[in-house]
Amino acid sequence: MAERRVVDTKTAYNLAVRVLCDTESLVKPRIAYLFGETEFNQKSVLDGAYELYRKLNSAIFISMMGGDPIVGYPGFNKWELELRSRGIARSNIFSVEPLPKPNSFTEAQGIVRLAKNKGWPSLYIIAPPFHQARFFISAVTVALSEYPELKIYNKVGVTLDWNEWGVHSQGVLTGARKDFIDSEWDRIEKYMNLVSPEEALRYLENRDKS
Repeated sequence: MAERRVVDTKTAYNLAVRVLCDTESLVKPRIAYLFGETEFNQKSVLDGAYELYRKLNSAIFISMMGGDPIVGYPGFNKWELELRSRGIARSNIFSVEPLPKPNSFTEAQGIVRLAKNKGWPSLYIIAPPFHQARFFISAVTVALSEYPELKIYNKVGVTLDWNEWGVHSQGVLTGARKDFIDSEWDRIEKYMNLVSPEEALRYLENRDKS
């Protein structure tokens, strides 16, 4: 049987609450990265990006990956049009070059490495509510390894109908959105390349102290 981490229930609950109700940064980063989603879930992150743009005039970064049924994400061109249709200026929309074998972890590598290259001290990441915890853990994993000074904040995408049926995870999972909560936590327990929820909580504590 493949190795899986065992996560204390209180730790899991603490992390979920802290991520979904993250403190607003005093720095108020004006950089936001939208993790790729299937068309079924894209409204959550696109509307979340518009909320941040309207509030902070944020620069919105999205991946150049996609447009491929294997990936599931509709692609930069389609998301750019979606963002502009919401009123986000073209000058505020930027692309991130994808790494090989696109997935949530390589997405995290791409945005953290770009942040390091540009010298950004902080940024927001945006994902649907059921996805946010794993994406945050992925981004923290990369940051602690490659750019520990980076302060990562959560801007959770808008909540969509939990009972609506559709596709998720590069188009390979089907179900209601509420079903994806368990499958996402299964990945957190299964993917041993990610830092533990305990380590993610420590990152939050240290981030908010400085």
